[in-house]
Amino acid sequence: MNIGIVGLGLMGGSMAKGIKTKTGHCVFGADINAETILMAKLSGAIDEEMTDENMASCDLIFLALRPGIAIKWLKDNASKIGKDTTVVDFCGVKRPVCPEMRR
Repeated sequence: MNIGIVGLGLMGGSMAKGIKTKTGHCVFGADINAETILMAKLSGAIDEEMTDENMASCDLIFLALRPGIAIKWLKDNASKIGKDTTVVDFCGVKRPVCPEMRR
C-alpha cells in the first residue's frame, strides 16, 4: 500500500515512523519545510517526498494539518488525488473540514 502523509510534525511524523516500523507499506511525506522532509527521509520515517507525480498512487492520505490549512491543501490538490484514494484528516476540529473533503 502507498500511504501519503501531509504534515510531518509531531502527529504526522509519528504516524510515518509508526507505519514504517510496523508495516512494509511505502510512505510518501509532504511538509512545507524542506529540512523536515530531508530529516524524515534520513531517519527512515518516509520513503520519498510526496509529489504531484506520485500523489495519485497513494491508496491512503493522512492530513496532519490545522483545519484551515487542511482545507486549502485539499482544494489545491483535489485534482491530483486518485479517485479511489481515501483521505483522512488528523484535525481536532471536524465541522469545517469534513464538508470540504466531499467531492
